[in-house]
Amino acid sequence: MHHMHSRVVSIRLLILSSLCLGTFLIYREALSNYFLSDDLDYFYYVAQWTREGHLVPKLLAEFFSPQDRGAFYYRPFSIFSYGLDYLTWGTNPIGWHLTNLILHMANVIFLWILVERIARSLEGQLSCIIIGGAAALLFALRPSFPETVAWISGRPDELALLGMLISILSYLRANGQWGSWYLMSLVGFLFALGSKEVGVTLPGGLMALHLSGALSSKAKDAESRWLAWTRQLWVGVGPFALVLMGYFGLRFLIFGNLFKVYHGVPPINLSDPAWLAAKFYALKIFLTQSLTMGSLAQSFLFATIAMLLLSCFAAWRSSAARRLWVFGTCWLAAELLPLAKQLFISPTGEGIRLFYIPSAALAVVIAVPLLPICVSKESQQRRRLEWSLSVVGAILMVGLIFLSPPLQRQWLRPWLLAGQSMKRLPASIAVRAEKIPENGFAILLIPDNVDGALFGRNGQGTLMEPPIQTKLLGDQILVVTPSTLVQHAPRLALSSQKGLELEYWCWSVRLQRFEQLFIHGHTTADWLDAWRSSLRNSGFPELANELEGF
Repeated sequence: MHHMHSRVVSIRLLILSSLCLGTFLIYREALSNYFLSDDLDYFYYVAQWTREGHLVPKLLAEFFSPQDRGAFYYRPFSIFSYGLDYLTWGTNPIGWHLTNLILHMANVIFLWILVERIARSLEGQLSCIIIGGAAALLFALRPSFPETVAWISGRPDELALLGMLISILSYLRANGQWGSWYLMSLVGFLFALGSKEVGVTLPGGLMALHLSGALSSKAKDAESRWLAWTRQLWVGVGPFALVLMGYFGLRFLIFGNLFKVYHGVPPINLSDPAWLAAKFYALKIFLTQSLTMGSLAQSFLFATIAMLLLSCFAAWRSSAARRLWVFGTCWLAAELLPLAKQLFISPTGEGIRLFYIPSAALAVVIAVPLLPICVSKESQQRRRLEWSLSVVGAILMVGLIFLSPPLQRQWLRPWLLAGQSMKRLPASIAVRAEKIPENGFAILLIPDNVDGALFGRNGQGTLMEPPIQTKLLGDQILVVTPSTLVQHAPRLALSSQKGLELEYWCWSVRLQRFEQLFIHGHTTADWLDAWRSSLRNSGFPELANELEGF
């Protein structure tokens, strides 16, 4: 018995170290990245609040006011985490990125524990530990996660999943009954709701526990088994529904609406071919984990579909697999269905972070074919079939794990390029500001994004002020992106007629320097056309194409 316990502990430590090491190795380069896009905005505001001595009041005010991000966001815990980052790491972006990586590791570990505990009610504890670790490793190496893990502003998804996993695990430990663990589950739910709006889907995960039979229910006298199950469901999930109603009430008081999160999101329209095409495109990327259908993506898609089919077969043949399959499938449906309206993935892959939480549920479903090896009390013939099924599943699982790193590099590469280029940008802006003549004005154009990785969008204004700069650069320089250049076009076109010595510069992400542009135009339309022409002639066709839409 002691030998078996030591063996279990050793395997746990081996899996834990493998999960942490694998996650660190695949994202280690992202730690040296700089702040990008919205990161700059968050960094600027928490630094400003700290300098003014108002950090704590401002962070607490986030719980009762909208987040000023041009949308209907209520994410006080995410903002709170940025404040803690500034107090802990200051202006060092490595620490901010490390927080993201640690949060991802925590989610990986909690998912491992969740899969193991759902399967552990059947025999084969050691096998369940390994299977939970396999599901967690598949989630840790999911190729499309750089937008969530390598981008500081992707943290709300990590925090929301962390709260959801804590809530589901605590609810499982409490067996859906009121007590200290049940209270912890409610706390996890509140944390998820305050991290990102996707937290509203948590009751679906709790219902998945009930539907899967992972919770034991005791019938009272003269009470049928079905009635006992229904009573436990209402008693367990009911308080979460009340919390959810309170959350929507708070959203209505703050925003004046219950469900709207993003501006400009079209309504659900099943009769619109374009709307359906956008959803199918997003689901294709979710399954292939690639923007292009190369050989790696095709192999990944084949292995994923094969594992999903094996999961269905395993759930049909094995009671051990059925429980995990029902939980994972119901949880996945609960995460995907609310995305029907919000989910739009751009051709460059922007928005793929919305699949971060559904990917955890998908990893649970994919691990199902490995579970029949936990069952020991079966006939020899049935046992042989299920072992064969598990072996095929294990081979496919290994294939998915080995295919993940090269696919992940395709998603991570633009973020590394953008991060390293942004690291050089503030100093280059300061140099340009020093060289502006007394009667001059410089317009510096930087990209909104780089091959799908967000770059300057929403944060361009902070690049001219402390703490990004050592001092305020003055009023003779303006940093713009293609999306904001149009807003300044009338004023800047007029300035060109007033005798100002205008300078036009464009940031080359790959060369990591400013290239001068020569632009002449008097009306707003002529001025923008001149920008497009100059950008194409100077080797910036992507930025010129971005301006075509305005």
